[in-house]
Amino acid sequence: MILRQYSGLRDKNGKEIYEGDIIKKKFKDREIGEFYAIGQVVFGKWYAGFTVPYNYHGYNKLERLSSSEDKDGWVVANRDMEVIGNIYENPELINS
Repeated sequence: MILRQYSGLRDKNGKEIYEGDIIKKKFKDREIGEFYAIGQVVFGKWYAGFTVPYNYHGYNKLERLSSSEDKDGWVVANRDMEVIGNIYENPELINS
């Protein structure tokens, strides 16, 4: 059994979000259009808190998990996120 740190937040379906969870989220981009990206919840080294880095065919985005918009304008990322697994039980999801 692997112990994981709870972020204190839940995804759009009410599921608790833990470090190592794999997140699926819909994005909109002017050039790409609508798409889903997958990222892994990590404790941010740069932003003392939980973040999800996404990479979708060269489209890079880093979101901070937050229960509200902070003073720097970071979006409340978790309201549109869906936990689809975790890196320990479903490592294949991060490469899909």
